[in-house]
Amino acid sequence: MADTAPLRTQVVDEAIDILDNLQQTSYVHADPNPEAASAGIFDTDCSGLVNYILGVVAPNHLRQIPQTGTPGSPATRSLAGDYYAFLSNVPDQISNGWRQIDYLADARPGDLITFPLPPGSGDTGHVFMVAEQPVAIDAVTMAVPAYDSSDILHYDDSRDLGPGQPQQTGVGSGTFHLTINADGLATAFQFGPGDTVFPASIAIGRIEFFSA
Repeated sequence: MADTAPLRTQVVDEAIDILDNLQQTSYVHADPNPEAASAGIFDTDCSGLVNYILGVVAPNHLRQIPQTGTPGSPATRSLAGDYYAFLSNVPDQISNGWRQIDYLADARPGDLITFPLPPGSGDTGHVFMVAEQPVAIDAVTMAVPAYDSSDILHYDDSRDLGPGQPQQTGVGSGTFHLTINADGLATAFQFGPGDTVFPASIAIGRIEFFSA
């Protein structure tokens, strides 16, 4: 029987299942190997994790994301920059199973948040799944719990193994801090404690069932 839960809820369930069964992970620029993933091994980057989860939950939605590919390599997968380019142009009404969420306070678990990264970062951008509804820290900052793959620690990060321990990279959970303007639009991001707050254009997207 088909799962009738909202697609964004299925995204969260799949992310939780991955984290609960995770055996090995590292941050590399590749999609997860399906056979390895079935054994709990996720060597992948942020877009690779989202590609994998959408491939399980909503493959027809995933097919709509462009595939520019890693520079110098064939266009075989969608990168964070592709998610940003796509979601920043999706209307705020459902279109082909996607809709853009305008205000950060309206983001819900299972939504995707994506933004370009500064030149020289080595990445086209970042994309992550909202784990819990964003919470206001103050008038201009919201905490956004997330599931992602990263080599940078976030607030309350599951990859932080404690003092004296090597930093784990790859798949995990943590909290971003996003800045909002007076209209409630996200305008900057901070990966974690001590990191720079980077101004950025930020897009929020939600997958929905296709209309009959």
